[in-house]
Amino acid sequence: MEKNSQELCVLAATRQIDRYAAMIRERFPQIRLITANILNETEDNQISAEVEDVDVVVAASALPYTLPRIKNLKWFQALSAGYEHILKTGFITRDMVFTNAAGVAAIPIAEVVSGFMLSFVKKFHQMMERQKERTLVRTPGETTELYGKSVGILGLGHLGRAVAQKAKLGFDMRVLAYEISQIENPHVDAFYSIGQLETILRES
Repeated sequence: MEKNSQELCVLAATRQIDRYAAMIRERFPQIRLITANILNETEDNQISAEVEDVDVVVAASALPYTLPRIKNLKWFQALSAGYEHILKTGFITRDMVFTNAAGVAAIPIAEVVSGFMLSFVKKFHQMMERQKERTLVRTPGETTELYGKSVGILGLGHLGRAVAQKAKLGFDMRVLAYEISQIENPHVDAFYSIGQLETILRES
């Protein structure tokens, strides 16, 4: 297909592609969008569309059978925070723009971390087992609160910052952070750096 010189052609490939495609078309109706419901491209599951004139690829993996067919790829957008699995394929060259989705999982993973912390102090697993057995056990001091406890966070990236915020604002915990260089953060009570790993572990 011959494209207009001003038309941007984007290939988006991932699972549940219809959801992503709807968002892209709503925000950028002027682009030509090619979609493929493929997470990891294999020899038996390749993208069959004409992709020679694609300018931008949005995908979770390197698409090893499709990228070599693109004549002049300008930008590869990874749909994940991690990107080593894409770079090591060798399909991303120095003349391409390569970006990842840093921070994309910070909120959902921080919520999981918060859920596990609550589970530890509230003994949710034991509660569920007792409920199955139709047993009511009330032992004083068996459960406790996150309030006032110290949580140690190793690394203040997107995920670390999200956990710190939820721990401080959600549970009023004492937040300790281990980071090579101190990063100003209103949700951190104390910073620890190189040589202080054992200290923050003891304090947490």
